[in-house]
Amino acid sequence: MEVGKMTVSINKAINTQEVAVKEKHARTCILGTHHEKGAQTFWCVVNRLPLSSNAVLCWKFCHVFHKLLRDGHPNVLKDSLRYKNELIDMSRMWVSCLWGIASVNELLTVGDSTRDPSI
Repeated sequence: MEVGKMTVSINKAINTQEVAVKEKHARTCILGTHHEKGAQTFWCVVNRLPLSSNAVLCWKFCHVFHKLLRDGHPNVLKDSLRYKNELIDMSRMWVSCLWGIASVNELLTVGDSTRDPSI
């Protein structure tokens, strides 16, 4: 499998559209890892994506990455360990965003004296 085809499939699988990842693109990514015996191309492409700026993009990355860890070549895990710190940073950022949203929602519901408590 050529690198260009895998690059296109990665970009089509991990995009900002709020639709499910197409299986044919995810499958091409998986087959690409078996062809190259690792995940070098995947990480090369993914590192150029603005994962931290878009929740949909980040979610799709996680979905495809999970599929690669599960069904891709065994070296995907070894190749991905190099990016452990980036993955940890991304998880912290999204958790803190969710924590912030939950805190704001809590403040809004506690501070809303007109809210019906039976709801």
